[in-house]
Amino acid sequence: MGIGTRQFHGHGVSFDDAQTDDFQLAYYFAVDQCEAAYIVVFELDQILYSDEDVSWVEDAIQVLRMNEGLILVSPSFPGVSTRKIRQRPTTRPIPKSYSDGLHGPATEDTTCQHPFTLPGRAALLDIQRYKQLPSRNQVKEHRCGGQLVRGKPCKSLPFVRSCGGMRTWEAALECVICNGEGWRQGHLRDWQRAWSQHAPLTSVRHDLAKLKSDIAAIEQGRPPAVMGPEYKGLAELERIVT
Repeated sequence: MGIGTRQFHGHGVSFDDAQTDDFQLAYYFAVDQCEAAYIVVFELDQILYSDEDVSWVEDAIQVLRMNEGLILVSPSFPGVSTRKIRQRPTTRPIPKSYSDGLHGPATEDTTCQHPFTLPGRAALLDIQRYKQLPSRNQVKEHRCGGQLVRGKPCKSLPFVRSCGGMRTWEAALECVICNGEGWRQGHLRDWQRAWSQHAPLTSVRHDLAKLKSDIAAIEQGRPPAVMGPEYKGLAELERIVT
């Protein structure tokens, strides 16, 4: 089972923003109604490439089956292994019961690596594990956007807020997985087999013909433009190479 719906750009808001204007009620409803073993979340403004006979969904299912506490797996993006991670201060250490790596097809444990771990654009969820998660309001967020939160030192706070409230589905879920001891999430690592990039129409609508030609080139096996989860055009790759 899968869902695809309009993304409300929750990826672009401040980490400490309560996101009160950014509802994703369709996600809550669709996932809660799902009775299948897994559900694919894949936004319509994504570019997806895979080698022949390669399915990132099949790889993700295998990883989920082989690893306890794994709630979701996202498809790889170009340069996933060289991404720059910002370590955020916390009100206290966040313990995790899993210290080993993930088994199965090459997958990185990306738990707590906001914003890479926001699952609203592309992810495969284990429905049974997802429905076993506690209420969002029961889990407290211990990560801070910076050393100060609303003028107070991060480490002086018991917690920042709950993972619930008026937050997006993806932000609330990522928060619960990060701050829960027994939960984790991952990203497939081998982007040369299959990868996905976000390509919002608002960014490329000024040159749809170029986007169309880029997609044709990508389908022929040409590498993606910029290393990262955001698509910026194959012309950028030519500029870097030359």
